[in-house]
Amino acid sequence: RCAFGAIAVAAESAASTAAGIAAGTANRAFGVELNLSYHHAPSDGTVTARATAAALDADAHVWSIEVTCDTYDAGPIATGRCLLSIVPAPTA
Repeated sequence: RCAFGAIAVAAESAASTAAGIAAGTANRAFGVELNLSYHHAPSDGTVTARATAAALDADAHVWSIEVTCDTYDAGPIATGRCLLSIVPAPTA
């Protein structure tokens, strides 16, 4: 079975990567809160996490997350949201 922790890592990674791109090179994004609901634990297959912007403010982002598995066709295996803080990037 796919470990629930691995699904959480995939979800957080998708949201953090998306927030980092959306925030731009002058800023940094870091996770503050991750909420996930697990619907199914796949025993095999490829797991994919997709983050969609729910709110993009100057100092915080909220991303909706859907985690799917290519061997499970009944819907997402997990859904959730991630809150990230946006701060200025350090200067040299």
